[in-house]
Amino acid sequence: MIQAALFDLDGTLIDSSPDFVKCLNTLLIENNRSAIQESDIRYLVSDGSNVLLKNFLKPSSNEELENFREAFFKLYHEELEHGSNFFEGVEELITFLEEENIPWGIVTNKFKRFAEKIIQNNLLLQKSQVLVTPDDVSIAKPNPEGLIKAANILGLLPDQCIYVGDHLKDLEAGSNAGMQTIGCLFGYSMAANDETKKHTNYFVHDAYELKSLLSQKIVLHEK
Repeated sequence: MIQAALFDLDGTLIDSSPDFVKCLNTLLIENNRSAIQESDIRYLVSDGSNVLLKNFLKPSSNEELENFREAFFKLYHEELEHGSNFFEGVEELITFLEEENIPWGIVTNKFKRFAEKIIQNNLLLQKSQVLVTPDDVSIAKPNPEGLIKAANILGLLPDQCIYVGDHLKDLEAGSNAGMQTIGCLFGYSMAANDETKKHTNYFVHDAYELKSLLSQKIVLHEK
């Protein structure tokens, strides 16, 4: 029986795209390049900073890429002081989990210093019972290590947890861990295609549908 929910962060709970495009545009303008629109990057957000920088700043060497990365990370860390936005319906989702005493946590490929900064500035996310980042494991998603670690911290077996994400690597990690998975079609890069269907038990179109599905699948605990 499923007793807990684990979530990816970017593209699942938090919409980081506005923060990313603001930081990326600062770098583009500083390097005499044209600014971009948020719609230009949304499908790449879950692929990480390297992909964004290579696609739009087009570094000529690994050294230049590393310089761009350092500048981007500095800007992004500063931007997080202003907080990040939930996807619509996520506040209600987390409130439901808390009211029903359902254990939940976050397993993300975002570096710990950024994930902790987001949580620090968000009272609802501070209620998460576990946070696992690439800094906490030897191999990040799609390797299942982080999800298995999170389940252990909650005192549960992996098959007692369900994992929610918006990227193929999230679904692969969940299925590799022996968890049921939910694919978020409202995120950045999820599509209900043959490849994602191999690793997904359910798809949802928004956080309200996600809340409804979790209320059906998770064993509710006595308060």
